[in-house]
Amino acid sequence: MKICIITLEQTNRNYSLSGGALRVTGLKYLLQSMGHEVVVLQKEGPQDLNEDTYSFQMTEAKSDGLLHTDISDKILEISPDQVIVEQWGLLEWFETEVPVIVDLHGSLIWENYYKGYRDEQQTRAKLICLAKADAVIVPGERQYYYFLAWSQMAGLKELDQRLRIVPLLLDESFYEHKVNKESSTIVMGGATWPWVKQLPEEKLQRYLEKENLTVLSKFYQPQDTSIHHNDDGAIVKTGEAHNTLIKQYCQSLAAFDLYEINMERKLAVTTRSVEYLYCGLPIIYSKGLELSDIVENNGLGILIDQPSELFKLTKLKSKLQECKRNVFQFNLKHYFFDKAQESLDCILNLTKKKNTLSPITNIEIERRLYRKRVGELESSGPKQGGLSEDSFYKDLWLKDMETIYKRNLK
Repeated sequence: MKICIITLEQTNRNYSLSGGALRVTGLKYLLQSMGHEVVVLQKEGPQDLNEDTYSFQMTEAKSDGLLHTDISDKILEISPDQVIVEQWGLLEWFETEVPVIVDLHGSLIWENYYKGYRDEQQTRAKLICLAKADAVIVPGERQYYYFLAWSQMAGLKELDQRLRIVPLLLDESFYEHKVNKESSTIVMGGATWPWVKQLPEEKLQRYLEKENLTVLSKFYQPQDTSIHHNDDGAIVKTGEAHNTLIKQYCQSLAAFDLYEINMERKLAVTTRSVEYLYCGLPIIYSKGLELSDIVENNGLGILIDQPSELFKLTKLKSKLQECKRNVFQFNLKHYFFDKAQESLDCILNLTKKKNTLSPITNIEIERRLYRKRVGELESSGPKQGGLSEDSFYKDLWLKDMETIYKRNLK
């Protein structure tokens, strides 16, 4: 089967990779190991393309208020049997006759809040996009239940078949540099999102020095992944090249992956945490998160309730050395592969679903059609033909109530 993965991320390891890009490369690796042909279609950018990778264009909004893209043309050129979309927002910008799967691996509650997406239109737009998907995959159990609600609101039926957990697997060839040798370095990295509260780095360094350890900070300022492409040709450096960064990780003792708990982290299967384990690094990690049970049951790191509790630990180096031996004995691929393959086999065998829009998405579609017909609405007062926004929603509500009433009489 030929499968096309569509993403806004760039996937060339000569540059930094986001968590979303790692998910894409992981899905590609998993699907190829199952015998499928995989092509990645990513947003056009200044970075070089990998082999078996295409790019699509997405322009700034034109006078009609719409973005323009050639994704549909690219899909026709690639001619896949299935499409996997890595960001739900892309679902609105193409049409295809083959089944479309959307991969959802983050709630983005706080990310969207800090980016300014705080109005109800974001919710409506998300429902419209998800209504176009034939199936949904997620990497973790918590996200399964979170997106179960979204899938139901979007009108997705047969949820036991069309909503599945596909655990996060990464390409093992990326991490061949890992070594099980003496080291005193603890690494910490990832994006410095505004909602992430970390321990003061200087205080952390002083504590680790007392424990005969050093810290290697690889944090970076994230680049905003916008839906359109900035054509100035500049390559924005958001961190070290992935292939260089991983070599440094693989030479270290452990990874510090500990932040104050927040809603985003509670719902996430943090890709960086899994990647640390692939590098052979035990992790210092928070209790009560998606990966906590795996870490605790297999001795893959140290779990702490609050970040400040770290400073109360003694003999940290010897504890991490013991955990590192456990990490090398733990087979991540074996742990996740069977479930991931089973879920994908089920999803890839699905046919395109029937049009099963929910009442919520139907209302939003009608609202959009109305706006397109009469132009921008005012908050009150007559519009073209004596229509107003208030009367439009009132009419929609009355029509929905009438439909529900008639349905209940049957």
